[in-house]
Amino acid sequence: MKQAADFMPTRTPTGENCPDCGRALYTCTIPAVGCFSVPQACACVLAQEETQRKQQLERGRALVRQRLREISGMRKRQQTHTFAGFDAKTSAERRAKKPALDAAAAFAAQYLAGQASGVLYLHGHVGCGKTHLACAIANRAIDRIAVRDEAAEYAGKYGEARFLTRKPVRFTTAAEMLAEIRRSFRNAAQTDILAECKRARLLILDDLGAEKPSDWTRECLFELFDHRNEEGLPTVITSNLSPDSLREQLGERITDRIRDRAAAVRVPGGSERG
Repeated sequence: MKQAADFMPTRTPTGENCPDCGRALYTCTIPAVGCFSVPQACACVLAQEETQRKQQLERGRALVRQRLREISGMRKRQQTHTFAGFDAKTSAERRAKKPALDAAAAFAAQYLAGQASGVLYLHGHVGCGKTHLACAIANRAIDRIAVRDEAAEYAGKYGEARFLTRKPVRFTTAAEMLAEIRRSFRNAAQTDILAECKRARLLILDDLGAEKPSDWTRECLFELFDHRNEEGLPTVITSNLSPDSLREQLGERITDRIRDRAAAVRVPGGSERG
């Protein structure tokens, strides 16, 4: 009667050596499948293949993250905005802007830790850098997102990102969002951007208050902020208007939904373009 050991694979030297490292090469005989023998790859080849696989996965993850930036709604230059790139012309201006930079970086860290559920309201003059900071939050979130091996392997092998499900970040200006909602009334196939913005894991709503206010725009904005408020979804808003000025323009009903969960941060100066 055969014992368990009789079915264990055995290694047999081939009498040849690896051309790369000089180690002896072997075949592996597997009795359980009819004494079938297969050549064994040298350890250096296996190590090289594993290194190449890791490099392919890293290339794939970079491609997936770049694709996530592209489908987020950010423009090309905005996709490069970082906290390190948020600078000022003078040391005095740098000191003045540091609280806003710190607040944005802290919000990004809270989001990545799963602890951000409120609103960061960045306001200041045109060109102060509030959109830069908002996009830096978005890019930090995308940089740190976990990319599944399946998606990374495909992207690394074929040079394109697939298997993407829900977007981690949705960027839009308030005016663009409202214009797309209007277009959807005329085209049933149009993407429901309001629903997309309501559900976004992280919403960046740029330039709130620049749109012409009307009962319809106020109702759309209220629906958006009320939903995100109730679901505890994090939102970054930029505006040229202070919180008080925004209330005068959009009304108490909307600004209450923002103010309930908002940290309002003024970005001083006017030297940065978003």
